Amino acid sequence: MTLLATSKNAVIQFTSAITGTLTLGGFSNENILAIPDVEIVKTTMGNDGALNRSVVAKHIQGSFSFFPDSPSLLKIYTIQQAVYLSGLPINGVLTVLFPTSAKVFTYVDFSIESAPKGVEASEEQKPITIKWSSLLPNYAGLGAIVNEIIQLI
Repeated sequence: MTLLATSKNAVIQFTSAITGTLTLGGFSNENILAIPDVEIVKTTMGNDGALNRSVVAKHIQGSFSFFPDSPSLLKIYTIQQAVYLSGLPINGVLTVLFPTSAKVFTYVDFSIESAPKGVEASEEQKPITIKWSSLLPNYAGLGAIVNEIIQLI
């Protein structure tokens, strides 16, 4: 089953100590939340033929796509300007919640990486792409999941 995140079926929030919680909306009809597929399981074989598997943290980069009149863009522009002027990244947590299916995806060490820029001058207003980065897997959330799995054994 593919879940398509929209402002109608998902709640997408960015939370940091500096910005508080920002709910994002006004996404364009392009990639609302583009996330690359990454392999986080590394498999190696020992000299005796035994396999070893481990989870490797990956730094991922993705993007949002907003319509130019999205109310979220003003908030993101403010964050971009603060990063630009201070030279310090604003890290936080991005949470994507699908209330109807009770699915939650969390992206830790989330940071907006695009520089502030104006709206592109053209006859038609084009969607605005905001680049971001995060860390996978979410080690902070693994504890609860592991405890549930251990109870099933």
